[in-house]
Amino acid sequence: MSEFIVIFQRLAVEWGRKGQSALLTARRRELPKSYPLLLSLVPAGVVTVAQNVTWTDEDGFLHAAETVQPFETFTGFQPSEMQVTAGNTVESVELVPTPLLGIPNVAPRLRLGVGQVARFEWNEHLGTDDTGERRVRHTIISVALSPRTVNRDLFGKLPDLYYSHCIDLNQRRLKAGGTG
Repeated sequence: MSEFIVIFQRLAVEWGRKGQSALLTARRRELPKSYPLLLSLVPAGVVTVAQNVTWTDEDGFLHAAETVQPFETFTGFQPSEMQVTAGNTVESVELVPTPLLGIPNVAPRLRLGVGQVARFEWNEHLGTDDTGERRVRHTIISVALSPRTVNRDLFGKLPDLYYSHCIDLNQRRLKAGGTG
C-alpha cells in the first residue's frame, strides 16, 4: 500500500442568464475555491481520489452535487484536463496539461512534491443550451500529493502552484460583436 495519495478535485459553477441576477451573482461569488474531502473515509489500497463538485443556477447555487471516485491504480485515473503520472515510489507526480485545461501558456510539465497543491482556474463560454440560452462555466481544478495521514483540508491552503485564465466574459462578448 502506498503511503501517499493523489487527490484531484474539480469544482465547476455553471450558469446562464438567470444566474446573472444580483442575488445569484453574489451567491456565486461566495462559493468556495475548495471543498472538504475526508481522507479518513478513503479505503486502504486507493492511490488516487477524484472529487467532482458542481453548482448551477438551476437551484440558485444552493446545493453542491458531489461525486467521489477512488482508484487503486493510476491507469484508471485519466481526467480530461491533464495527465497525472507518478513513479513507483510516488514521492512526486508529474502533471501534463491537455488542451482541455482551459488555460493557455501553461508549462508543458509540472512536478508536484509531497504536501504540495497545484490549482488551475479558468472560465469559459459553453455556447447555448437546447433552449438557446448562452451558458458559462467557471472551473477550478486542484491537485495534491498528500501523505495518507493528513486530517485537514488540503485545498484550503494557498496552492504552491497556481495558474489562472479568468477572462471578463462580458468584455469578450462585446469585443466579439455581441450585445450586453
